[in-house]
Amino acid sequence: GAVVLIMAGALTFIFYRKKRESEHQRRVAEMEMTALRAQMNPHFIFNSLNSISDFISKNDLDTADLYLTRFASLMRMVLENSGNAAVSLADDLKALETYMQLECLRMNNRFTYDIRVDESIDREMTLVPPLLLQPFVENSIWHGISGKGGKGKIIVRVQKEKEMIYCTVEDNGPGLAAPILEKIF
Repeated sequence: GAVVLIMAGALTFIFYRKKRESEHQRRVAEMEMTALRAQMNPHFIFNSLNSISDFISKNDLDTADLYLTRFASLMRMVLENSGNAAVSLADDLKALETYMQLECLRMNNRFTYDIRVDESIDREMTLVPPLLLQPFVENSIWHGISGKGGKGKIIVRVQKEKEMIYCTVEDNGPGLAAPILEKIF
């Protein structure tokens, strides 16, 4: 009886510990995502306000108004979704597209973009963390497109394979040098 009791206690302890580790990993991932969003939002807001100011100073009031309207729409979406652990893929892609429209406008249409979603994915029923793809698109713009001569192109793909959803962001920028890639991976 004592052996069975000790084994049951050990199994309970192992399951409890695994559950705590899993919960801890989930919290760390949430905190990392929150920190990443908090880092990028002030930078984006600052650039957006400077862009609006620039359009006004150039007396391009129509573009300033368009930019301000889209910027307000994006800020509303971000604030509405900021308290949610997950949003529909449709809502996240709407925010992403608004973000890309703003960046394209800010950069004088130096790039085009295309968002491709596998038809088998139900955009309304598929839940994702808010602003899931935005940091990757931002990196693509800043590190891929901004230094490129000529017109840039960004392609966002959301595909389903088996029970997994894969999201990729590609650009036609110069790419990363092998030493940098080796440090990353």
